[in-house]
Amino acid sequence: MDDPLIRPASTSTGRPNTFNFKRRSDAIAYGTPYQKAAALVDLAEDGIGLPVEVLEGSRFEKAAKFYFIFMRFNLLWSLNLVALLLLNFLEEPLWCANTTPSPCNDRQSYFLGELPYLTLNQALVYEGVTLLILILHTLFPVLYEGWDCYWKKSLNVIKVVFLLLLMGDLFVDALYVTPGPITSLPLRFAPYIRVIFVILNIRELRVCMLTLAGMAQVYFDALAMGFLFMLFSSWLAYVIFEDTIQGSMVFKSYGATLYQMFVLFTTSNNPDVWIPGYKSSRWYCLFFVLYVLLGVYFVTNLILAVVYDSFKEQLAKQVVEMDTLRKNILTVAFNILDEHKQGFLNKEQCIYLFEELNNYRSLPRILRDDFECIFYELDDSGDFKINCDEFADLCNAISLRFQKEATGLLMDSITKSRCLERPLTIDRRTRSHLRTHISIDDLVVYSHRLLWVSFRSPHLNSRLVIKLLTAFFKNKSYNGLRNPLIKGSYLFKEGCSSTRIGTSSSQIQVVPDQQNFSPWMSRLRTASQLTPMVQYSGHPISESLSIQLYSPIKVMEGVLIGF
Repeated sequence: MDDPLIRPASTSTGRPNTFNFKRRSDAIAYGTPYQKAAALVDLAEDGIGLPVEVLEGSRFEKAAKFYFIFMRFNLLWSLNLVALLLLNFLEEPLWCANTTPSPCNDRQSYFLGELPYLTLNQALVYEGVTLLILILHTLFPVLYEGWDCYWKKSLNVIKVVFLLLLMGDLFVDALYVTPGPITSLPLRFAPYIRVIFVILNIRELRVCMLTLAGMAQVYFDALAMGFLFMLFSSWLAYVIFEDTIQGSMVFKSYGATLYQMFVLFTTSNNPDVWIPGYKSSRWYCLFFVLYVLLGVYFVTNLILAVVYDSFKEQLAKQVVEMDTLRKNILTVAFNILDEHKQGFLNKEQCIYLFEELNNYRSLPRILRDDFECIFYELDDSGDFKINCDEFADLCNAISLRFQKEATGLLMDSITKSRCLERPLTIDRRTRSHLRTHISIDDLVVYSHRLLWVSFRSPHLNSRLVIKLLTAFFKNKSYNGLRNPLIKGSYLFKEGCSSTRIGTSSSQIQVVPDQQNFSPWMSRLRTASQLTPMVQYSGHPISESLSIQLYSPIKVMEGVLIGF
């Protein structure tokens, strides 16, 4: 019996023993589910990968092998495209070959450059070799895409059509070079088809051509509008100045008028073209001034605006297509990790994936301390589970920078108050625990029994605050502080459990008492709202305030909680 490629042995962490593959092609073909998923995430970030039909099919691993074999010959395909373009400069022109004596030998009389020309036989062999490589380059994707998927793509159909035209042109050229029925060849299509193949095989050039093609209709509409403006203005000028000196000297016919008005549209002959009419009557200048104002400052800007809007629409379509492709590849990676079809990934699975992503990736390298931060960034629902929709934001989450943020300037000013003592240090582990349910911009804990937390999200209910504090006080470094959840039922009155902090509805802030809270209020610029009386540790307080600090940089919304 053959040994399995993936051995199920596990380490002390519960993760299978794996071999680190240097190429993502090997990882997809032979790696563990985590290595396969990491390689697919890398492919999704590149924007280049297997077709979606292959990713979702049963022949995925076999297709991946052929795909990465094809990618290993990228250098050969690129050199062949360069050779195709270079052949246009090295082959002898037909007008030169059909003339006796050959003018191509007279470099002094004809500006032909310094590149040596190949003979007809040499050019035929050269073109034959490049054509064979081009055929292999064009038809090789059939091995990993399959016939059905290959012919569904319009790009592949266009390549095959131009390939057949190039083969037919080469066949006719071979009959011309060798002694045969063709003695003269007036035209060849091969030089133009080679340029088309270069455009079709280079993605950036192909995208540019697709953008221009998508703008063609709008561009021609705008061009037609400008042309109609020119025709009408020329006809009007020809009729107005028909019996004047301007008409006899400049606008002699409608064709001449159209030409002069077109040049005036570019302001190249302004004001020379309307000087004869201006000499006879100064009122004639109003027509030309109005024409220049409408043509130069309105029509041209209108055409530019229409074309620019069309260009933005085409770019938006390309972005949507790239996002769709990336999402489809990430969905396949998610399905590979979700072996039991639970519909979600847990924290441990995501951390294993992040570790594998550092082996081969185009995304920024992930620090080990940021694994949990990325997980919490993905976990929008706050249930410690990453579903397929949340997993689709993986590339964006990895690109984020998770840095240790120092206390903000506003908090620095607060710490100078005499009523506060030195703030305690917040380590990365505690900060990652606090990111479980919400994203925290700034967190400062003071030994004066007060906790200030500022939040990005205004949607925060009492249950999440309790969970946040529970996670915070699990850290052993803060066992010396009194746990506010000993009487957690008094933190938020039961009838206010659905109240959201930071919204325009009833807002709740819990403080020990009014006396301890007053020194804070004297140091802060606040916006307050009166709310119903809230019980804390059995002692009523007269009011609870919603604190909103207005910083010169940003507005911070938060919760002030005593313990």
